[in-house]
Amino acid sequence: MEMPAIPQPTFYIFKCEQSSPPGMPKPSCVTEQSRDLFNHLAQSMMQKGLMGPVQPIRTSCLGRCQMGPVMLIEPGHHMYCQLSKEKN
Repeated sequence: MEMPAIPQPTFYIFKCEQSSPPGMPKPSCVTEQSRDLFNHLAQSMMQKGLMGPVQPIRTSCLGRCQMGPVMLIEPGHHMYCQLSKEKN
């Protein structure tokens, strides 16, 4: 019996999930406002036809701490900074 093919993702979205306690030198990319931003942006881009199948990947620090929340799209190495639902 042949197994059905599982569609492979076309795009990978890496979203910084660095969380730092208050007072630490490195800021936190995770805020109350950004908690569901990751899924919202991926779903919105797919609905608009801007992206094919997506594999979301939550990461630690992407090195753009002052620009968070941050999301990196591969292939293409496109980085989006200071994300919000309103900017979408």
